[in-house]
Amino acid sequence: MKINKNQLLVILYVLATTLLLLWPAIFNGYPLVTEDSGNYIQMSGTLKPLSFRPIGYAFFIRVFGLNGWSLWPVIIVQSIFANSIFLIVFKMLFSRKHFILLHLIALSIASFFTGFAWYASQVMTDIFVVVLFFMLFIVFFKKNLRIWQYLLLGLSFCWLAMMHYSMLIFLWGSLFIALVVFLIRFKNLKGSRFHYRLITLFSALVVSMVAATTYTASFDSPTEYGSGKYVFMMGRICESGILEKYLDENCQYYDFSICEYKDQLPDCALEFVWGSKSPFRMADIGFLEADREYKLIFKDIVTTPKYLFELVFVDGFRQTITQMYTMKIGFGLYSHSKEQGFFKALVRTFPSEEDNYLASREYTKRLNFGYWETVNPIILILSLIIIVWILSFYKVDYLVRVLSAISFSGYILNAAIVSNMANVSLRLGGRAAYVFVFLAVILMASLIINKYKRRSYRKP
Repeated sequence: MKINKNQLLVILYVLATTLLLLWPAIFNGYPLVTEDSGNYIQMSGTLKPLSFRPIGYAFFIRVFGLNGWSLWPVIIVQSIFANSIFLIVFKMLFSRKHFILLHLIALSIASFFTGFAWYASQVMTDIFVVVLFFMLFIVFFKKNLRIWQYLLLGLSFCWLAMMHYSMLIFLWGSLFIALVVFLIRFKNLKGSRFHYRLITLFSALVVSMVAATTYTASFDSPTEYGSGKYVFMMGRICESGILEKYLDENCQYYDFSICEYKDQLPDCALEFVWGSKSPFRMADIGFLEADREYKLIFKDIVTTPKYLFELVFVDGFRQTITQMYTMKIGFGLYSHSKEQGFFKALVRTFPSEEDNYLASREYTKRLNFGYWETVNPIILILSLIIIVWILSFYKVDYLVRVLSAISFSGYILNAAIVSNMANVSLRLGGRAAYVFVFLAVILMASLIINKYKRRSYRKP
């Protein structure tokens, strides 16, 4: 396939503007990392799944890290991918003479005034959350998709679903919502090949789960695909106070190891999962053994109406709302000492990168996030005001309204998943918030362009 001059210019534009997503890593002198990055880096070296992490992002690091050469290509490729998806959406919504400029404006604001670039520059999966929002918009609403485009989107969804369990749950939730919309508005969507689009997403998720399950089962290990989830869920139930009530009422009937520590339960989910005073650590049982025990407790709780109502409709609603405004740019980006798991994984898997990491601002504690802690909420609030104002008082194009609905639904669904599957997180809340900057720019541009067109039509 030949590339014409315009296509070449677009490719060069994407490569150039990707620097906007990478400036925090360039400023840091090295890709940004969290303690969780170490788990993925470790898996990329051994290609052996951990009990609480899917293998998808580890494969990504293995391939684009060039088998232990450098982490720089990893964040460059993920940033190019994200940037390309955003550009496709702008091309769908605006004319040739407008979409490049509007994309650049939105990208610049999001990169320098929100956490967008900070997430793109991390060796983490968080950058792909908003990418998923926009990919769903593309797969369901881009006209005249060709077979190769369906295949490419399907493979992308399959790969992203294997990166993080929250993304897998998010995509299944999105598929359910799309199916409901299809059933309600079947006649209106009949000519859009909506069923092909549903099949693409469904097939990608099934292939993803089958592939990950088969791969994990190929190891001579007790680890199973999705294992560890009940430990995280138990931390969430513990934090809500429901676990204490359950144990007080049921420990007389069951011989669970956790019963011995029911009066010493931690106050927060993170302490329950990772802390030294976690009940399963004090009981000296392993992560997987605890997971099997907690599976029985979890199933008993969710099948008991009084606990289920409190967990989902009372505490679950509160957790979701809290997560929607809880975020902190730079959370988790701290110096990892040579004794910590991340550093050991880095040196073992990327031995030539040790000196580069030791010289980084992150390791030497020279990163300061005070500016973004002030500016980020201001920009997000202004964006939300613009969005609500335009959607409330003006007519906007159908596709822009659809993208708005997907973005808001995705943001709420992300908050519900991360807060209710584990705990309210300072990091995971912010990974989707910058979508409102893109949406505000799109709505303002759509409004201004439509007004200009109407004035042009009125001229004699």
